[in-house]
This record gives sequence, C-alpha cells and structure tokens, in this order.
Amino acid sequence: MKIQQVLDDIAIGGQPDAGQVESLAKAGYRSLVNLRPDEEVEDGLSPSEEADLAEKEGLHYLHFPVSPKEIDNRRLDQFRELFGKMNRPAFVHCASGMRAGVLALAALAVEKRWDGDQTLEKAEALGMDLEKAGLRELVKNYADQPRHTSVL
Repeated sequence: MKIQQVLDDIAIGGQPDAGQVESLAKAGYRSLVNLRPDEEVEDGLSPSEEADLAEKEGLHYLHFPVSPKEIDNRRLDQFRELFGKMNRPAFVHCASGMRAGVLALAALAVEKRWDGDQTLEKAEALGMDLEKAGLRELVKNYADQPRHTSVL
C-alpha cells in the first residue's frame, strides 16, 4: 500500500491489509475511510473486516462505497459532508488511490477554498492523471462552483 500525503492530516492510498491498518493507527491516524463497494473486494479485507480492525485499533471508520462511474457532484457533496466530521489525521483509500484522491481533493477544495486550477495542481503534484481517469473536468468544475451548503 502506497501512502500519499495530500495535506499533513489527510493521506490517500490503495487497499490496506490487516497489518497496515494497525500501522496506520500506530502512525497516529485517527480515521480510516474505505471507498470500495462490497462487490469490488475480491481479495483482501471486506468492509466489515476492515471496520472490525479499525475499531480494534481505535480508528473512526467510514465505509462510503462509490464506484468510479458513480462519482458526480451529489456523491462529492455527500462525501464532503461526512468527511468534514471525521477525526484527523485520516487515511482515505480505494483500490488504487485514484478515487480516494478525487474525493479527498474535492472535499479539500471546498474546505480550503481552492479554485479548480489550484485543485488540479494538487492532483498533479500527487501524480494523479485525472484526464486519463475521465475526472478532470468534474474535479475542476466542482472546485469552481460557488461554495456549497450542507447536503445531509
């Protein structure tokens, strides 16, 4: 599992295994966010197994299943609202880290008041190819929207 620091208190990456969940807790992370839908998990930890491990390690756990095709403004708003209530430092993961990066950056764009270009610069600095993933315009437009209100 590769960990990429988005900010000092937010990191993204791929699916952790049991030992890595323990390592995240020992490293001072306070929350673990899993974006993988149940049907996507073919090997490794299921969401329920991950939730049990997170609880055992004292981590706040959020399972927010979203497939790449489901990422839209509504899902970004929902994630942003929930993520804003998470204890930090937080580790957000999916299978590879791409969805984790998109959702974390969208939430941070609102929190930090980044515009679309600033948000895309952050994605580029993380090595994220949003164009290839077909998510560049979504991320840019989301960050450029007038500031959002609560959706929950």
